Amino acid sequence: GVDLVEQQVRIAAGEPLSLPPLTITGHAIEARLYAEDPARGFVPEVGTVLKLREPTGPGVRVDSALIEGLVIGADYDPMLAKVIAHGRDRAQAIERLDAALADTVVLGVQTNAAFLRALLALDEVRGGDLDTGLIERSDLDPAPTPPSVRALAASLEHRAGVESARHSDNRLWSMPSGWRLGEHRPARYDIDGTAVCADDEQGSQRAEVARAAGMTWLHVDGATHRLRRRSRAEQLADHRASLTRVAGVADPTVRSAMPGAVVALRASTGDSVVAGDPLVTIEAMKMEHTMLASVAGTVTLTVTVGDQVRQDQVVAHISPHEGDPA
Repeated sequence: GVDLVEQQVRIAAGEPLSLPPLTITGHAIEARLYAEDPARGFVPEVGTVLKLREPTGPGVRVDSALIEGLVIGADYDPMLAKVIAHGRDRAQAIERLDAALADTVVLGVQTNAAFLRALLALDEVRGGDLDTGLIERSDLDPAPTPPSVRALAASLEHRAGVESARHSDNRLWSMPSGWRLGEHRPARYDIDGTAVCADDEQGSQRAEVARAAGMTWLHVDGATHRLRRRSRAEQLADHRASLTRVAGVADPTVRSAMPGAVVALRASTGDSVVAGDPLVTIEAMKMEHTMLASVAGTVTLTVTVGDQVRQDQVVAHISPHEGDPA
């Protein structure tokens, strides 16, 4: 019941604190929503907020500056919002916070919302038995994307293709599923490396959807999914690469784990390296991440200090030594 901001202003004005008798009522817990990917070592993420819905409800408060259209860059701290829940006790506060996170929709930039929900589900968190090693000891890997969500993404790709073809000067040949001899076959799309048939009957009334830059963002059943349709050219390139690569051997192409600035080169073009050697250090949002050699060989760097790189941009390529598996 105390307006803390008012008290801060009074202190700044030289006035003494003016507080009523203070009591503790119930329990509150806060989760910090970050633009980051926990599955990739919590590296920061960038993007544009395409669709936004912040949670409401009894005991729920959100401190946020998010708006649709906001560009999340790599120059500042990746925290996006604080989601806070209050309840009569810790159990109710956690239940309300979990429901609030499930109802938090931020499409266009990856967040840690699913990780926060998994963390809240741990017995140690629910019981208040916390220590700094809890996350490392716990299995908090994200759940795989359900087939139904990939099917929905494929259907959305198909509908977008049909709509685009309707406005094409060459409509007949632009349709995703054109005439063919024999029985009808549904159009197939490569969604994150998995072939999925588009189902024209697949409903999307329960999903929040946004599409941009080759990505489909879906918020379904309290979880957000980022899915990418791989083009035919990408599929063929991967297939050609697999023909000359020994099974089980790592990809000799080294890609940036996050968007940011190259702040150090730990090797030079022409150097001989072994798997695990540091190559390039990238900095973004107060974090540094060093990219390591994936295989042994001769390295060719494709960036220099000061370059701005995108996530997954190629920063180095390693040519295996003669006689080594490619």
